[in-house]
Amino acid sequence: MFRRRRRTGTGAHFFVAFSVALGNPDGPAPAPCRRKHHTRAPAPTSAHGHRPHRRHERVASGADAHTPSAANASQYLSAPMEDRQPPPGEKTSNRFTEASPTTVAKTLIAQASFVAALLFYLGALYASQYYGYFHLSLFALGLGFTDLVMRSTLVLRTPVMVAFIAVLIIAGLPRISTDSPLPHRVARSLSAAGDTLARFHLVIVAAGLILLINFRWVGPYVWSIPLLIAVGLLVGQTRDAKGNRPQGLRRRTLPALAAGVCLFWSLSLVTVQLGVRDAERDARRITERTGLLILSSKRLSLPSPTREEDLGAGLRHRYRYTNLRLLVEGRDGYYVVPVHWDHTTDPVYVIPHSEDAWVGLAPGVRPA
Repeated sequence: MFRRRRRTGTGAHFFVAFSVALGNPDGPAPAPCRRKHHTRAPAPTSAHGHRPHRRHERVASGADAHTPSAANASQYLSAPMEDRQPPPGEKTSNRFTEASPTTVAKTLIAQASFVAALLFYLGALYASQYYGYFHLSLFALGLGFTDLVMRSTLVLRTPVMVAFIAVLIIAGLPRISTDSPLPHRVARSLSAAGDTLARFHLVIVAAGLILLINFRWVGPYVWSIPLLIAVGLLVGQTRDAKGNRPQGLRRRTLPALAAGVCLFWSLSLVTVQLGVRDAERDARRITERTGLLILSSKRLSLPSPTREEDLGAGLRHRYRYTNLRLLVEGRDGYYVVPVHWDHTTDPVYVIPHSEDAWVGLAPGVRPA
């Protein structure tokens, strides 16, 4: 009777290497071989009294060359993901430095698309609130993508930029270390303030939620409530001077997403408020807007204080109209209002593009 020979495959090699990593550099004890072997030199015994097979010795020696000891392995596994150092001899890769030009181009295109979409949204929101004050619909005006993006720059004013830059500075305070280029006393004070904010970030979020329930307390500064909540969430997510930072989906990803939503909400509230405020200011100073001069071959039904003049029957454009102010040129024509326009009672007039009417633009009346 012949007995089948035991084969040591990949599973045995893995098991030997795993046992080496756990602190047994000599590997597990081999099963007793039933075949008769030729006379060989006695193999060195391990600390446990086992004589490993030569193949096991080769595997163990290879594992010793590439596998850390038990103490080093436990230290490596217990370290945070971002602080782990690769074993000696292992090549490190940086996805940012080794990124191909195509990857960089795709990243830039994605970021530019996001910024363009954000500017378009802000411009559309601002224009909707501004022209809505004059009883006009944004969709009826037919404004294009470029027009709305250009109007979004009206939102980026000094108070808004100062507020959001202050949020970024406050969120970055926990990152300041005493080894920074700042003076030691200043760096220590800022680091202590950042640590305090990071420690009590839930108090900041709770204060924002209380103000959100009682939003009438803040009056016209409602946009500051979601901004305060975003500050609390961002401060709680930044790394402090000791390098501690929350990890995981629940403790890091969800709060960061909520902070982004709050920032977007705050920016939208600011845009709505600025659109209505600018419309009210322009309505009070309607005479400062661009003046409109109309020459028409037919009489137009424009109310007072629009001034009508008859230039004579021998002219093609016989009638002349002044004391009008231009709001915007839309898809259907010119949207105009008379001077001393009232938001509550007066309408907006549309002068269509026609060969029977000639439109001229004139400077408005500037304040003395």
